Amino acid sequence: MDVHALEYLLMIAETGSISSAAEQAHLSQPAMTQCLAKLEKQAGWPLFNRVNRRLVPTRAGEIYLDGAREMVQIKNDTYREIEQLRLRRNCLKVTGSAEVCRLLTEKVLPPLQHQFPMLQVELAVATTYISKQYLTNGLADISFLCFVQPSSLLEYTELFRDTLCLAVPKKMVTDEIRSAGLSACNDLPFILPDEQQFGRELADRVLRRERLYPLVCYTAESWGSLSRMADADYGAALLPTKNASNLKNCEIFPLNPPPVFSFACATARYTEPTPEGKALIELAVQEFSESK
Repeated sequence: MDVHALEYLLMIAETGSISSAAEQAHLSQPAMTQCLAKLEKQAGWPLFNRVNRRLVPTRAGEIYLDGAREMVQIKNDTYREIEQLRLRRNCLKVTGSAEVCRLLTEKVLPPLQHQFPMLQVELAVATTYISKQYLTNGLADISFLCFVQPSSLLEYTELFRDTLCLAVPKKMVTDEIRSAGLSACNDLPFILPDEQQFGRELADRVLRRERLYPLVCYTAESWGSLSRMADADYGAALLPTKNASNLKNCEIFPLNPPPVFSFACATARYTEPTPEGKALIELAVQEFSESK
């Protein structure tokens, strides 16, 4: 069935006139009359009666118009969904920590935009936990996150692996700490990732293993903030070795065994990344490999 013909039929019902409907549809009046005649022949019933110079639907016409409205609505909904798909294809939604979003903005997005000039990239600062939720619910296309055990719902492109180490402000370091490490830090204040951060669970696991329960704890919203607070003498911290290597006012002690975690680009397993998404991941792999 020709959906355009159904749209013309709805115009006739709306205007009550073949000539007005023809004008609205930019058709000739004979073409509109022929379209109505064809539909009435297919239906086997007159679809309109003329009442006081106005075309009024017959009972068969009302039934036919109800069906026509449904079919036209289906067509409009279908094209709207296809258009949304096209728009989504030209937009990448990416999540990560504040530090990662800043690095992407400075290093990764400029060459990506050069490669795909029409691409829009939406960056959102999110924790690992929130990023996983965004991916599995279709609210993000790519997320940069940490993990110890990979999720079965996600595909990962590993960017690097790292271990946690102990960073202690130099003025808090004692001979006992130098000889015994973390187990001698019971009296120190600690800086921990806040409860929404991936690193909190990892840090809590290490502290429980050593049976350490610090009396004074500060929290930080990211590894970067945690590193700055440790370097400003707030207290000891369990940090990624990569972050700890930049500290100036702390001594670094290894943990035994060292907790290992991975940092990766993640996508939902049931979706295929777009060419733009694959290009972003490739650029991220290149950038992180060069920054090691």
